[in-house]
Amino acid sequence: MRFLLVAIRITMTLMYTLSSSSRICTTASWIGHHGVKRNVSGPPSAAVRRVFLTTNANVRYHGTTTTSSIRRFAASSSSGNATEVAAPKKRDPRTLGSAKVPFTWNQLRSIVENDQLDKMSRSASEQKRYEEYTAVIKTQWVSVVDNILYSKFGFEREQTMVDHQSLFRAVPSLSEVTSVYTSLVPNDFPYYVEEGIEHWCLWKLCEDVSPSDIIAAKKELYETRNAEEFIHWVNPPHLKSIPQIDHAHILIRTE
Repeated sequence: MRFLLVAIRITMTLMYTLSSSSRICTTASWIGHHGVKRNVSGPPSAAVRRVFLTTNANVRYHGTTTTSSIRRFAASSSSGNATEVAAPKKRDPRTLGSAKVPFTWNQLRSIVENDQLDKMSRSASEQKRYEEYTAVIKTQWVSVVDNILYSKFGFEREQTMVDHQSLFRAVPSLSEVTSVYTSLVPNDFPYYVEEGIEHWCLWKLCEDVSPSDIIAAKKELYETRNAEEFIHWVNPPHLKSIPQIDHAHILIRTE
């Protein structure tokens, strides 16, 4: 009898482990439809579920996808799943160190799957370019957010006086935006990755990026960039350089 109880217990443990792995694989099967700088206004479609929203800062959304996954899930919707993990030590994204050698695809996948996002970094030259660009933006724009609305979403801009200085502001401003906009664009300051890997960002106004948005973005990259594999993640609040506008990172590997 004791042997039978032990066997049942082991069987139940294995079934739970396999079930958990299945849920993680489902989370990884996200693809999408937005093109480069394609702005989508108006209310989200019924297919865009809000399950991606959360008030728990420790919940991360990430995953990897292959071409076979895209073919399998392109015609179906996804409700998405969340994997809850402990948040890493808080770190200012503006002071991240630089990488000396480019990340390989397997290294990037391991970093995301093991929730070590604070290890992501740019090359020294790219980090310097990022810091110099940010410094210039602060002298020309009311805020970095205004520049994002102009450069990523195609908003208009106008000059305004702030403390006796003429600066650009986006029109409308972020507080005045009432419709949902999404924009999929290459990352202007990508992480240091090997050749054949591209770093994209999916931005969204008025709502958080949803699993359906990521599904759509990956599908578009599959169709337009011949992407064979994908890695995506959404940074937790303490790693977001621009927390006012939700955005997801998507890495693709082409043929």
